[in-house]
Amino acid sequence: ERHTGIRLGIKDIFYGVTIEGIAYALEGVEGRYEGIERAEEKEYYMISPSQKLYFSTAHLWDYNMVDMTNNIPMAFRVKGPFSHEKAEAAFEALMQRHEILRTSFHLINGETFMKVHDQVEMEMAYQERLGEEDMDAMARDFARPFDLRKAPLMRTRVVKIGDEDFVIFMDCHHIISDGVSSDLLLEEFFTLYMGGKLAETRLQYRDYSEWTLQRSLAEQESYWMNHFKDGVPKLKLPEDYPRPKERKFNGDVLTITLDKNLSDKVVNICKKMSMTPYMAWMSMAMILFSKYADDKGVVMGSPVSGRTHRDTEDMQGVFINRLLFSGKPDGEKMLVEFLNEVKENCLMAYENQDYPLTSLMQKFEPQAHLDKSRLPLYDIQFLLYEDDGGSMNEFEMAGLHVEVVEMKFVDKEAKFDLVCRFAERDGQYTLTLKYCTDLFKEETIKAMTDHFIQILERLDENLDQNIESLVCQK
Repeated sequence: ERHTGIRLGIKDIFYGVTIEGIAYALEGVEGRYEGIERAEEKEYYMISPSQKLYFSTAHLWDYNMVDMTNNIPMAFRVKGPFSHEKAEAAFEALMQRHEILRTSFHLINGETFMKVHDQVEMEMAYQERLGEEDMDAMARDFARPFDLRKAPLMRTRVVKIGDEDFVIFMDCHHIISDGVSSDLLLEEFFTLYMGGKLAETRLQYRDYSEWTLQRSLAEQESYWMNHFKDGVPKLKLPEDYPRPKERKFNGDVLTITLDKNLSDKVVNICKKMSMTPYMAWMSMAMILFSKYADDKGVVMGSPVSGRTHRDTEDMQGVFINRLLFSGKPDGEKMLVEFLNEVKENCLMAYENQDYPLTSLMQKFEPQAHLDKSRLPLYDIQFLLYEDDGGSMNEFEMAGLHVEVVEMKFVDKEAKFDLVCRFAERDGQYTLTLKYCTDLFKEETIKAMTDHFIQILERLDENLDQNIESLVCQK
């Protein structure tokens, strides 16, 4: 796109495979890249579709004032001659560089708007807790809810725990950031800390937000309306406890390491079916959950970066969308047929990923905001990521040794009924189920992992089997 001005769809790249195939796909594409323009200056701006994921209704304001499930906490242990003053100056420069870090949010006539401030004060707090080694306790002491009406929605703290031994804590609200933005911000922070220079920024998040109000997503809307023409099936797993009338966020995790021979079976699926590990593991998870709930239709949600426009690649803010992935693993259906179905549904979902989940909520569950007991549209989130073994979690910088600190208390927060997360390292996979402890007992989740292993054990090398043959007795 950078050289041709043309953006190919996911399916074009997936099926193009070769340079020749991609070149052929380019010839048939109409339309050219159109950049995002600067928005006019005004006091308030409409929030973006990504931000509406968190604040589409007034009652969400209430819980975001007291709840921390939408916080993004981070911590880094730094050993060496660290300068608190240089770090504070770097953060102040970032505040001036990125408007979204100087933005507050306001409820006006039932709608949420954002306001950019010219100046905000952000103190980088400093403490000395010499000899302290309980990082999780320090993190819990640092984390607290944000008042969305007061910028900045970001805070930092430096704690000295020994001679040339420090911990940097950072926290911000999801309405101003996401995973990509956090990585970009840290990269810029360390560049500024070391005295480096940053390229000029042409656009700010408000420019993107205003642009989303003008773009047409009629074709993508048509796809989703047709795909769910019979409605979005709700997967209801059997719960051990009555569902609370209002959502609670108490959670826990259970992680298992899958035997290498079982992981290899799924790798084999990828090769035979020309599908990605994401598609293959999602297919296996759908088989498990559908049979566990005796449901013929399975819908799971999964986040995507949302940075489909070139101008957003280095922009600070929140861009994520959540996609709905569906499948119908009927017992008599052949496994190959089901795998092809999931592959095609995944490709089409990514092809139409700009259509906001909040718009689907309005189409299919317009009264969902009245039900405070569960999220709209789906209760299970699916994730897959590659574990790089820590190469990105530990590095040297200007005489400093920097190491990411794991925030264990985050595992005790459950945003969804269930999160199904696969991680790959050197060809071997782990499965982590994060579950709401107000709904499920640990033994129920353990039984799910046992059933999942049995499904993988029954996979035939040639995939010549129906789905019923994979499903074990509960």
